[in-house]
Amino acid sequence: MADVTHEEVDAKLATMSARVDGRLELIETRMDARVEAIDAKLATGLASMELLLDRKFAEFDSTLHKSTADTVKWVAGIVMGLGIIGISLMTFLLNNVTPKTSTPAPIVIYAQQAQAPKPPATEP
Repeated sequence: MADVTHEEVDAKLATMSARVDGRLELIETRMDARVEAIDAKLATGLASMELLLDRKFAEFDSTLHKSTADTVKWVAGIVMGLGIIGISLMTFLLNNVTPKTSTPAPIVIYAQQAQAPKPPATEP
């Protein structure tokens, strides 16, 4: 075997180091491109999710306000209806259940005319 000199080993090492550096730079460039692509997709996805969540929360908020308004409307209507029914019931009961204190109609007795007595019938 031939003896390898120190300069030859250094030259081969420098060549290998240059090749490895070139490959690492290529890999780094590709990885940077991939990371940027993933970052862009992630940013776009997060932005669309944020818009979707904002829209859903706005829909929920409007539904909640509508439900509250409907509930207040129904409760007010039921309370008014029950009040009217209660007042009508009390009026009916007070007018029809309690005995009325009115003077009874006077009893009128008509005197009959006395008939004159008939004479006894005579027989011939």
